Amino acid sequence: MLHNQIAIGALLTNAVFASALHAQTQYRAFFYNQNSGAAVVDVVSNNTTLTDLEAGTAASGWTSVVDTGGSMLFYNKASGTAVLTNENDDGTMPDVLVQHFSPGWSTIVEHQGYLLFYNKDSGLVAVGSIGANGFHQSFSGFFAPGWTHIVSTSYGLLFYNASTGAGALGDWKYKYLAGCTGFCPVPIDVEQYFEKKGYSFAPGWTHIIDTNMGIMFYRSTDGLFVMEDFDNQLNPGDRVTSITHLQPSYTSVALLNGSEIMFYNSLTGAGELGHLVNPSQWVSVTAIGTYQQDVTGGFAPGWTHVVPYTKLFIH
Repeated sequence: MLHNQIAIGALLTNAVFASALHAQTQYRAFFYNQNSGAAVVDVVSNNTTLTDLEAGTAASGWTSVVDTGGSMLFYNKASGTAVLTNENDDGTMPDVLVQHFSPGWSTIVEHQGYLLFYNKDSGLVAVGSIGANGFHQSFSGFFAPGWTHIVSTSYGLLFYNASTGAGALGDWKYKYLAGCTGFCPVPIDVEQYFEKKGYSFAPGWTHIIDTNMGIMFYRSTDGLFVMEDFDNQLNPGDRVTSITHLQPSYTSVALLNGSEIMFYNSLTGAGELGHLVNPSQWVSVTAIGTYQQDVTGGFAPGWTHVVPYTKLFIH
């Protein structure tokens, strides 16, 4: 996918982000401009350092870019064309599969090894898995139309409508080998989706991300930020100590490593890196799970997609 390598620095404009990388474990983020095709793979270290690893150009027009855990899926909503690429150690992303799906999918999300394709206008869904040999469809059907966000979480798939505040939580029903009873360790496929619970959230949230400290909600209109916890009955509740206001107008929010978060404004290039406070003997109970800013700086403007890698690279 990345080719015609261009000069380093296409992404970074503020030196606070650009110091050298020393960490053994590399966390990476992929930046893509849907209009120009420009693309950069960046390495993130200590949640304060970004270094361009590979910069180049890809085809323009990809409306969805989805990390599938070792591969990146690019999809064009207008044409239905999709490309699956490998995530190589050196930052290159060679194509491994070209696939033609139906046009019109507004959301594609990976959850527990399966991809969900969703059309917000019609409610049509298709679920399956993808690899070098192509796409295997597990099932299709119709959900309620209008979901603006579908997020893979540790509780299941969280659906949210930013206009109405409606929400729903559900998960896959797996298929196992015939005759398997009791404990069946490895599912062979997904046979359907089942809903666990419905919700009524506040409308207007623009970004929802699952973290290892709860589910993060951010509203770009005013910068409102809150962490949401779910109890054993899957009832949500605001973590009151986490409620704060960040800079408004961030267009992308990416989880880099469990509790490390990147915020980015595609219009201005403004950005920040921060983390959720983890429990320790030196941290007060009320501070656990709250957001702490680590560094601010400037990126190049114009990135329409910021996609964190789930694959780790050890050096």
